[in-house]
Amino acid sequence: MWFYKTCCCCLFLFLAGCSSQEPKVALVSVSDTEPVIDGEVDACWKELPVYPIDGTLGGEINWDGAEDLYAEFRVLMHANDLFFLVKVTDDIKGKIDDSMMSQYWENDNVEFFFTNASKLAQIELSKQDTIYFFNFSIPYDRLEKMGNLPESKSKYVSFDRQDFEGGYFLEDRFEQELGIFDLEKGTMPFNIGLSDNDNLNNEEGFIKGSESGISWGYNSGSTSWKETINYGDLVMDR
Repeated sequence: MWFYKTCCCCLFLFLAGCSSQEPKVALVSVSDTEPVIDGEVDACWKELPVYPIDGTLGGEINWDGAEDLYAEFRVLMHANDLFFLVKVTDDIKGKIDDSMMSQYWENDNVEFFFTNASKLAQIELSKQDTIYFFNFSIPYDRLEKMGNLPESKSKYVSFDRQDFEGGYFLEDRFEQELGIFDLEKGTMPFNIGLSDNDNLNNEEGFIKGSESGISWGYNSGSTSWKETINYGDLVMDR
């Protein structure tokens, strides 16, 4: 009996260790220089850490590796506002029929997620948790916001994009007045995800939608970037 219990205990610890995975962490550096939101790489970005966005979510298919879709981001804080610079590698950019405009989340896009949820305590968001979701759709340069965010606060989000051969830069500013983050606490659950749509109209004129996606936060095997179990952490670099 002692041997059986010991073996079961060891097996449990082994399986728990195999299944657990530490969430990713991105350090938020404080900058005295305010980046210009123009999609260009200003000097204040160049010395910051670069965080790869290369985790595929469960259920996503047809991802052909880094040449098909890959991204990395940098983050800083200036005057209590959050700034992101995302570099995206995409071999086919925005070749989508305009009829997809009403389903822009199926296009090439970059999505930011902020939440007050406890990501390790749950998989699905509970009713008392709020998720703020910002979708920057390419090539339409359209911003869509979800969550309990009044439309009057849209002025506190700004962005711009610059294309280059084989990809594009997306630069974003989320102002403190949005009220969706408080990094004075030191840590905030956060995620970035990307969709890729290389699918054009087929013979029937039907658009298949996005065929692959990647996420920065660690992969729980789930299929939704909104699930907080997939989030990493933004941590102030004090």
